[in-house]
Amino acid sequence: MNRYNVTRKDYIISFLVGLGISVIAGPITGSALLQTYSSAWWIFQFLFGVVSVFLSHLVVVLLFIPPLPQPEVPRRVNAFDDAIVKAGYNYFAISSKEIALWRSPTFMYYLTLNDVKHIIEYGIQHGGIEFSTDEHDNRVFQASGLQMVRRIAQGEIDPSFSALRLLIYTEDAYAEHETEILALIQMHAIARVHCIPIVRERLVRKLSNSDREKLKNLSKRLNQSILDEKPAMSRMSRLGDWMRRSTPDDVYSVPFPDFLLINMTVEEDEHLWWYERENPCDTKDRMPRELAREVYQLICKHVDQGTLWRNYTSTIGTTIPVGTPGDTDFFSLDFFKKWVEEIVPKNTKLLEWRKEEERVLKDELAKLGTVTAALDIGCGWGRHMEILVDGGVEDVQGIDTNWVMARRFQPMYEKHGKKVGFRLEDAQKTSFATDSFDLVVCMTNTFGNLGEDSVKRKVADEIKRVLKPGGRLIVSVYNDSEDALSIRRASYRDVDLHPFLLDDKRTILAKEGLRSEQFSSRALQGFFSGFARDQQIIRVNNLALILTATRK
Repeated sequence: MNRYNVTRKDYIISFLVGLGISVIAGPITGSALLQTYSSAWWIFQFLFGVVSVFLSHLVVVLLFIPPLPQPEVPRRVNAFDDAIVKAGYNYFAISSKEIALWRSPTFMYYLTLNDVKHIIEYGIQHGGIEFSTDEHDNRVFQASGLQMVRRIAQGEIDPSFSALRLLIYTEDAYAEHETEILALIQMHAIARVHCIPIVRERLVRKLSNSDREKLKNLSKRLNQSILDEKPAMSRMSRLGDWMRRSTPDDVYSVPFPDFLLINMTVEEDEHLWWYERENPCDTKDRMPRELAREVYQLICKHVDQGTLWRNYTSTIGTTIPVGTPGDTDFFSLDFFKKWVEEIVPKNTKLLEWRKEEERVLKDELAKLGTVTAALDIGCGWGRHMEILVDGGVEDVQGIDTNWVMARRFQPMYEKHGKKVGFRLEDAQKTSFATDSFDLVVCMTNTFGNLGEDSVKRKVADEIKRVLKPGGRLIVSVYNDSEDALSIRRASYRDVDLHPFLLDDKRTILAKEGLRSEQFSSRALQGFFSGFARDQQIIRVNNLALILTATRK
């Protein structure tokens, strides 16, 4: 009986019920079988009383006392752990099981899977890390979580690589377990995981019939029972619950599946994980994954201040990791240098692209003859600037937004002196005078790393401003092809990035900060059509495009 929360009161009730049955039925039964008041009769009465008390206690426990939740946590599954780590901690989950939190599989994995590593990674990306309990920082953190919910609701699968977990519990559960739930939110926040507490009753009232059907279908596919979500009930309570059946307004009239969806932006590696009772399950099948996405989106559509737990406010006092702003970005790390120096030389197609860039650059210098000034946009540590100087260009300038490159550029100054210059500037608006350069180059997909089209158009406008009429332009990017996509993803993984493919099927985002896009010939030429003539496209192994053009 250690699986039931039996109190002293329950023992007293069982004893009195058993004693009453014994007093009433014992003498009648004994007299029918034995001589009244004989020694055997009295022994029978005693044994009848003991059995009556025992059976009464058994009936009370089995029928009227809720069982205790099982204290064991789900067993660890290495494949589960590895999948989350490989995903770069990009995952979305719903936790709806009965509030004994250790029974929810997502509870374990959110709190035990390398939270420290997650924090360290955040520190690397943001140039240092501190912890804050400031109300403003909490307000910003919570706002970013709710913004993520809104983006999912609008069909924009969030590409920011922040984990999100939705808690769905009743008002009573939040009231009874307030301390535990606040601690749960805190433990998530310290690893920058958004944990959004939603009140089940308020959410249920917002669901349409089609919403309810999707929730039921997914629960059925995952073989999850509504009983897993309810607080512990006695058998009699369950029987009464079944006899009353669920009404549309009943808080448990619809199930909320408990699952974890990893890598929502990458179909190739996406996994759906869940538990059937205590058994871990996963699948890469498209149908249940798509249904899980739909369910997540429909729930997010109904998340607002009216459905949030009242205690989820900016005064909740969670500890939030905050980075030192503005010190680093992706290219200040060693990933790109490693890609250039270790990955490219080993990949035939990437190596041919690099050699073709160098050939085209040398050919353009030869065609132009005397080149007084040239500009390299996104120059890095000066790889292409070296070719320009060796080709006889008198003044070679490079710009980059990365301050680390200023340090790495030092050998160029030492070798070439006043022939080279480096400026820490944004290519959208430079400090160079109009009509300054005979040649502008933007190589090795720098143009494809600029971000939104609006940014690329501003960069194109700036190129037009600083390039002399009749001056030449060279832009080298990835081609929009399956070959390029495959090589990009493989090479990014080889330098330990976590690449994710966005819905446009041509833009890759890495958790570490890289955004990389590939282009069709038409799309690339379109950015320069307003000011460039004689546009030519050189294709390199279906991997890359090199555009050359003349400024009108």
